[in-house]
Amino acid sequence: MDMKTQPKLNTMQVGSKYSLTGSILEDVQHSKHFQRAFQNSFFSFVDVVGALVFQMGVEERETLRTIYSLSIVVKHDPEEFIKPFMLQEYSESDSKSEYLALFQNAFIYAVAACYKSQIKGTYMRASEGSRLTQEEATEFMITGKARGSRLAAGPDDRARYSDRSYANYMITRHPLFANFVKSKHRFQNKKILATAGYMINPGLVDQ
Repeated sequence: MDMKTQPKLNTMQVGSKYSLTGSILEDVQHSKHFQRAFQNSFFSFVDVVGALVFQMGVEERETLRTIYSLSIVVKHDPEEFIKPFMLQEYSESDSKSEYLALFQNAFIYAVAACYKSQIKGTYMRASEGSRLTQEEATEFMITGKARGSRLAAGPDDRARYSDRSYANYMITRHPLFANFVKSKHRFQNKKILATAGYMINPGLVDQ
């Protein structure tokens, strides 16, 4: 499909080591189930959209899979996790920003698809009951875990807008991402889009 006739693949903020996505990236590394699901989701996006937008071939995608297998076990910072995928040929291309957007979008999709329930329950619906005690906060700071989980949220993380608002933000600002999610998830696409919208723009700034 010609780039001029399809929705634009926009860049996304993926977070830092100390962000929600950073915590999830670390959690992935401690769960075989989520490792498989995360990898499948990440490359589901890269394979489909990469072939559609950039005509990526099999060899390119296999190279990216090798990079993934080396990065997932050592990278806790989402930005650092994505950097190795920007091969020299991508970084020197006139489409550099589009290639970067591909990997950012794939990462956010993998997080939202695999952790949608945990994000909605732990972060988007955070309440006073979610606040860590002083002992739990200390444990989380030292070990990265609290209450047996690497995901922890407090009242400040509670979503300020409705699921529909976050989903509509994704549909409006990230149409190619939204179309991909809709095509892959017949029944849970709204939940995934709402989660993704919350992750990248919790305050719905400049919507």
